[in-house]
Amino acid sequence: MVTVSSSVTAYALIFHGSRDPRFHQAANALTRSFQEAFGAAKRPPEWALFNRESDYSSVTGLVSMQSGAMATEVVAALYLEGDLLPLAEQIIQLAQRLLATTALNRSLELVVLPVFLLPGVHVMEDVPAALEEARRSLPPSVQFHLTPHLGSHSGLQQLLVQQQRAYKADAWVLLAHGSHRLGGNQPVEALARTIRATTAYWSMPPGLQDRIEDLAQQGKRTIGILPYFLFAGATTDAIDQLVTRLAHQFPALQLTLAAPLQASFDLGACLVDLVRLKQ
Repeated sequence: MVTVSSSVTAYALIFHGSRDPRFHQAANALTRSFQEAFGAAKRPPEWALFNRESDYSSVTGLVSMQSGAMATEVVAALYLEGDLLPLAEQIIQLAQRLLATTALNRSLELVVLPVFLLPGVHVMEDVPAALEEARRSLPPSVQFHLTPHLGSHSGLQQLLVQQQRAYKADAWVLLAHGSHRLGGNQPVEALARTIRATTAYWSMPPGLQDRIEDLAQQGKRTIGILPYFLFAGATTDAIDQLVTRLAHQFPALQLTLAAPLQASFDLGACLVDLVRLKQ
């Protein structure tokens, strides 16, 4: 017998999106890590992973095959770019699929988690705009909550420190994408000071080569580079190629490139913490 629940909470993890299949694999892995960390933080709920490719036309997957109970916690990975549908429409369709089930037609809480490192245009404008558009198209029984973005969590500092401990370096460079939004790079600058690194940006000055030249002039010979990116992709591939060129250009230097943050239980736990700060 299926247990009927009067409410459900859906956690929508909003990723930037990419055509690189590695991005989607990593996004799915982080979504699973969020589930695992959520279950470790409290009594494990009846989870359902809302996979758009296999389950988007149906919510039959919400029934737990183990216990026969209707899932009360649903998690979905949605994308700001690179999806066939705009983000607002993805949110609307997710909510409509859940509301269409007889067990879930009373109330729906939709918690939106922006999985972005910087408070740039995507976090400050695009995601809230999509959320507001979806809100206008859905009934009042759907309650919306927006959490702070992932990059605001202090736990990312510890993840970067763990990477530093794995290498020996005279100096560290924290390489971020960079935001043209006023004040958008201040969190990166603050984070770099905390972990005793200098900053460089991929999309704006100062670039990585500028920082490497500055550190070489200061007498540094062993330099570690922390790419402040979530997942491997075209940008991290280009960074790897640039570091290889810089190593040939500066043969007296030992350059070490760390991996991007990547999906992990600890990163998933940061997202779980942000749920507690939902607006």
